[in-house]
Amino acid sequence: MLWCIIALTILLVIIKQIGAKSPLTPIAFVGNYLYFFRIDQLLLGSIAAIVLYNYKNKKASKGWLITLGCNKYVQLIAWVYFAGHIFTPSLFNYLFAFQTVFILSVVIIVINLCMPKTSIIQLDNRYIRYIGKISYGIYLLHNIVLISILYLMKTYFHSVGLILTNVVIYGLTFPLAILLAGVSYKYYESYFLKLKIKYSTVIKTTQELP
Repeated sequence: MLWCIIALTILLVIIKQIGAKSPLTPIAFVGNYLYFFRIDQLLLGSIAAIVLYNYKNKKASKGWLITLGCNKYVQLIAWVYFAGHIFTPSLFNYLFAFQTVFILSVVIIVINLCMPKTSIIQLDNRYIRYIGKISYGIYLLHNIVLISILYLMKTYFHSVGLILTNVVIYGLTFPLAILLAGVSYKYYESYFLKLKIKYSTVIKTTQELP
């Protein structure tokens, strides 16, 4: 299964790259279609999950992929690429398969965060865990906050300078998005999470959990 997923991921990346270089062709249509579904990027997460599971449960004959991903220099490159893509995306847009490489850097970071002994940056604390718990709400709701603030700035504070405008937009969007997601999680999402627990089936096992 692992090698099939790897092969499929490589194939999808190649199709997307050929489509980007050959506009107005059938393969460009397929590449554009695949772009919005992010299938290759989801598959990269699947590969990481399988490799990490096999490594932790000693089902892999050799853990060279994990060893490579946990190398401190590989981690450093992943963090630099991650930060560069976030803060200076224009510098990375022309690299080959830059989106796939970006997701690969995220995969390397996540794998190491799942194995704190190897991670060069430690993020395991209650604040980060809380952000992770409400992260889907942040993803869904942040646009409401952002668009509302942009509207207010454009309507009532359009004469302020660019620097101050950006300080206000970013300074308000982040905390308000977290606040809105937290309220949604506590008073809306938690109800359905409790239903999931209520109707789930627990299978007893004598095996040790990973």
